[in-house]
Amino acid sequence: MTQIYAPPRPDSRRKRRAPLAVLAGTVITAGIIATVVLTTSSDDPKQRDLSDGTQILFAVTAPLADASTTCTAGTLADDDHTLVVDMAGEEMGTGAATIEDVLCVLAELEAPQAILARMESTRALDGMQSATWSTYEVTWNYHPDDGLDLIITNLP
Repeated sequence: MTQIYAPPRPDSRRKRRAPLAVLAGTVITAGIIATVVLTTSSDDPKQRDLSDGTQILFAVTAPLADASTTCTAGTLADDDHTLVVDMAGEEMGTGAATIEDVLCVLAELEAPQAILARMESTRALDGMQSATWSTYEVTWNYHPDDGLDLIITNLP
C-alpha cells in the first residue's frame, strides 16, 4: 500500500508578517525624520540659509579659513581655497607672521613632520619649494630679508 503525502501548506502567517515589518520600518523612519525636523531650531548657529531660502543644518567648514582664524595668521583668497602666510623678515614691511604663526597653521592642517623639516632646511638659494599632503599643496620660499613665505592651497 502506497501512502501519498500532501505537500506542506505555506505558512500563511509568514506572508502576513512581511508587510507588517515594512510598515513598521516606514513608521519608525518617518518618526526619526519628524523628530529631527521638529527639534531643529532656526537659531542654531550651524544652520544657514541658502539664497533660495533652503536651510543647511551642518555647514561645511573651510579648513584654511579655520586655521587662519585659529592662528590669527595669513590672508585668505580664492573663496577660502588659498591661504598666504607672509612671515616677517629682517627688512621692514616684509610680513607680520611669526614662526609660531606658521607652525600653528601647519599644525592645524596636520602637515607631516617631513614637510616641516624641509621648510626648516630651505635656503635662499633653493628658490620656490613645494610639497603636498592630504588635500593640500604648499609652496614656500625663504630669504633672510623677506622671511619664510607660504602659499597653501586646498586641492579639489
